[in-house]
Amino acid sequence: MEPSANCKTLSPHDIYIQAERFRVDLTKEPYLIPLLKEAALTPLPPNWTELIHESDESGAGEQREDAEEFTQRQEHPKKRYRNDLTNEVQDMHPADKYFARQIKELRREARDEQQEEPTEPAITGGWMEFETLDAADGVMKKYYYDFVSETLQEAHPKLPLRDRVHGNMPQADPHVFEQADHLHKLSMMKKLDELEIMCFHAWWTERTQQTTKKSLVHIYFSIPTKHFQVVLEDTENVFTISHIVNHTNGKVLECWDLYVGARIMILGRLTTLMQASMLTSQWLDMHHKALQKQKEQLQTELLKYDMHDCHGRKALKRIDCANPHRSAPGTSLRQLRNDIDDLKHKLSKYRPDVTRRICGSA
Repeated sequence: MEPSANCKTLSPHDIYIQAERFRVDLTKEPYLIPLLKEAALTPLPPNWTELIHESDESGAGEQREDAEEFTQRQEHPKKRYRNDLTNEVQDMHPADKYFARQIKELRREARDEQQEEPTEPAITGGWMEFETLDAADGVMKKYYYDFVSETLQEAHPKLPLRDRVHGNMPQADPHVFEQADHLHKLSMMKKLDELEIMCFHAWWTERTQQTTKKSLVHIYFSIPTKHFQVVLEDTENVFTISHIVNHTNGKVLECWDLYVGARIMILGRLTTLMQASMLTSQWLDMHHKALQKQKEQLQTELLKYDMHDCHGRKALKRIDCANPHRSAPGTSLRQLRNDIDDLKHKLSKYRPDVTRRICGSA
């Protein structure tokens, strides 16, 4: 596959534009840099068009040559967004509400952390890595910019980069998904536990007074890298995304969070995963059976010690009976793992040896 449309080269100015949009002071809130980077890279959803006022000439995309220019708050082109199906035009990017919620949540977490005793050294600075085309030899060269001190340098700062702190996510690599389409046309795989790409399908219908349009997307997820690739049916649009965060807790999504019925934010739209490929369904079923067996063993052992605890028995029964008719591909493995962690913690108070026997040393 060709590199996706959203793999664009960012400059510090792009991050400053996002900071201005969401009213973020990067000298005081550098922990928001990963989220602003994600906002800068988020493409428009299908059937949306970006409009720029023709009379607005500001050169927002001009190459910046020094640190002083990076920090200048020059007026950039006024952008508006049109829904091509309804012809409605709005000032906000369709994904802005999502990022505003995430910023609010991260600010709340930052306030809570300030009130607690630090368990590890805090990350200082607001360093981020960028690339620019060297006019002399025509190759891309790296440079580093600190949004706290507003300085630029070519050498690595030897400090953690803020845009790598959020889940330590590397840049999105579309080549990870080169075999994804072929792989998920298969009906079986010899070593299912070695599956590295999951595949889901989603669709939605958009209606206007004149037309009804159904959109179908194929969503691939790389288990090792946590990259997503979104392929829009009947178009040439392919988007490779370095990571997607959970819209409820702000954590980077992993394979355990994906199942039929899960709702994730894709291209600015909260999307329900409607269907899994055959290999993905088999992989989910395999892990569901293993985790469910482990959970039931822990419950059985814990009941021996909670016989006189009616509240404990009822709590266990509630966990056991949750979603009894849901198929394995439609079960949240994350919830199962959380249930197991809770049961392990309770049982280890009585029999840590039994807990280790059931769950292993991990």
